[in-house]
Amino acid sequence: LLLPLGTGRQTCHGTKAIPKRYCDLFDNTTQTNSSSDSLAEMDSPPSMLSFFADIPRTQKYQKKECGARNPPDLFEKSIPSECLCATSHRSWHSCEGHYPWNVRSSSYPREFAALVDCPRRDLHFDLRLIKDEKILNRLSRTKTKTTATAAATERKPNVLFIEIDSVSIAHADRHFYRTRELLRRHQIQKNPEQTFSCASGLCAAEFSRFSLTGPNSITNQVSAWSGCITTPATEMCERDRTSGICKDPTKLEYGLRHHKTFDLASAWCHTEADAGSPSKSPLIFDIARDAGYVTLFGEEFCFEDSGDFSPYVTQGNMFNLEADIMVHRAHCAIATRYARKHNITYDPGALWTVESYHEPCVDGAIGLPIPRVPLELLRQFWTEYRGAPKFAFLNAMAAHDYSLAFGSMYLNAEVYDDMMHDFLEEMLESPEASNTVIIVRSDHGNQGWANPTSVEYSNQIEHRRPWIELVVPENLQSISLEAIYTNQKRLVNSVDLYTTLRHLIAGDAGRAAELKPPVPEWSRNFLQTIVDPQRSCREARSSPEHCRRENEVTSTAPTYGICNPYDEGLVFCEKDGRRVNGRRTTNDDQQGGDGDNAGSSAAASLPKLPSIQERAKLLSDFTKSIVHAATDLHGGE
Repeated sequence: LLLPLGTGRQTCHGTKAIPKRYCDLFDNTTQTNSSSDSLAEMDSPPSMLSFFADIPRTQKYQKKECGARNPPDLFEKSIPSECLCATSHRSWHSCEGHYPWNVRSSSYPREFAALVDCPRRDLHFDLRLIKDEKILNRLSRTKTKTTATAAATERKPNVLFIEIDSVSIAHADRHFYRTRELLRRHQIQKNPEQTFSCASGLCAAEFSRFSLTGPNSITNQVSAWSGCITTPATEMCERDRTSGICKDPTKLEYGLRHHKTFDLASAWCHTEADAGSPSKSPLIFDIARDAGYVTLFGEEFCFEDSGDFSPYVTQGNMFNLEADIMVHRAHCAIATRYARKHNITYDPGALWTVESYHEPCVDGAIGLPIPRVPLELLRQFWTEYRGAPKFAFLNAMAAHDYSLAFGSMYLNAEVYDDMMHDFLEEMLESPEASNTVIIVRSDHGNQGWANPTSVEYSNQIEHRRPWIELVVPENLQSISLEAIYTNQKRLVNSVDLYTTLRHLIAGDAGRAAELKPPVPEWSRNFLQTIVDPQRSCREARSSPEHCRRENEVTSTAPTYGICNPYDEGLVFCEKDGRRVNGRRTTNDDQQGGDGDNAGSSAAASLPKLPSIQERAKLLSDFTKSIVHAATDLHGGE
């Protein structure tokens, strides 16, 4: 291997040791990636997880399923006095001899979860989402306002947006194969007559060249929710002091207004967008609400406590977000009970640090599985508000598990694959499927923040190759089947997804010039417009660090979760042998204004790390000590 290869070893077919069928496959892959109609891209490298994916499920270790609640019909008539009760909107309190659903509180019927906790009994957990007449009245008023406009000439489609955090295309192939196979049955097809069709009437499309707009969940959600882009706060653009608009034409954010800086990421939005103004908010949840949609937002843990938010979420930190149904409220009741049962103390406003969401079920090993809570609420949401336009978003965390042992990383993903397959199969067969757009996507590929498995090469490559598929009714107005089919291999990103959602929500009124606030002029509605095959990362406002066009990427060895501009605050990040000045910051640290130092990190007080030269010597000394020890052990050999 240290000598030059012979002339007969310059090609796959010229290498006798490699079977012909593998060379044929290699040639076919190379030709496919070299097509002028697609983005050339290196195949995903082999992964340790491929080994576990090849083992049949019956032969692999399986997580224990949640046990059934016992007895299942507890407390239908009365509740013992020693029990405590809680709902999605009321904290734990004395039950006072009655079941929570029988109490008409100021928050009823918005309450959708009820919990009863009694000594020496399993937790009673019940979900009952009931339609709210106040919401229906609001929808009726919105419909009356738009009756005389073009926006009301068609029935608005429902939008179901399911984000499965941290899943690459390869990871989905390995561990979400039931869901993948279900969507493949609805795959859009190109016919010999150069027309396009979908056998089931529902068209599924996989956008295999979807590009990141940032390295983590927050940065990619900012783009998908608002059409804004993010840049590292450590590389803040010089901006106009009055308007806050970036003045540097070399920057991706050129011509955009600085919205906010949080956790080493700065958000830049359209100059006519203002998240603080109800009439100018670009947030997709506000847009949907104003367009006459009933909205649901789902997280699988309690991210909010007394007005304080987990630093790992977009809502509350980058944007104020309030939907009609906020699923996390049920998880807050579960978290407070978990803390009480396990004598866990937490700082005021930091309920998110109570890791009850790591439990498999709502009552430890008993009751409804934690990931089923939002799925069950989505089922009820679709039933209760049948006929009304619905916009729902769910962030699922099942696959965001990066343990030190590769063998445990697939477990939650494969369990959730079963759940997601069954849920989507039910939704695709429901009466409203013919008017529902379903988005199944990951905000980014495999990632493990500050976890040794994240530095493994295949995980690094897969990180910027997120899984995203859309299911669109074939007869939906204002879409192009040709564009959908063609754009599966084109460079698109989360800002394009936002623009696509804006057009869907606007319906017939979805002409770009009429959308208020406007969508970015460089973005594309990829369900309607064929994207230029030569579209560059710069034109898409995707940083070369995260982009899918490999002739523009800055490095073929990414640094996700290790030491890139967004992660410089990690204590082990260095530059030129020195610890960088930075840490994971609070919102107050990073609010930014218009000063020259806006967005700069606070200095870290931790000791200086060894220099590169010092570390090289330490490694050399350590290696010598190992060699000497081995030599002594084997008698000097």
